[in-house]
Amino acid sequence: MLVPRCIDSSLCVIGFTEPMLALQHFEVNQSKYEIIISDYRMPAMNGIELLSRIKEFNPSVMRVLMSAFEIEDRIFEQFNCVDKFLQKPIKISDLIKEIQKQLKSTQIRKEVTIT
Repeated sequence: MLVPRCIDSSLCVIGFTEPMLALQHFEVNQSKYEIIISDYRMPAMNGIELLSRIKEFNPSVMRVLMSAFEIEDRIFEQFNCVDKFLQKPIKISDLIKEIQKQLKSTQIRKEVTIT
């Protein structure tokens, strides 16, 4: 696990190089997560497998998959665990905009659910 980096008092980013560690951290801290961003190719399990497990624990967390490789639509349909797919390469500024958009969407869904 990499050291968490807090953007402000309400938003922290945590990076992992091992998907199993990310999954373990999520299991214990799932209520603190709003969004998960995963690469497709990783050691031990791929991003689809990780996001499927994340969805089992907490389906309300937004799940974003990134890849430099083409992924067939049938894979997305089969697993139904990816809310947003981002094709690499992607500019950091575009990634930040997309994350902000997804977080805003998540906040709106929560507000609608509460009211």
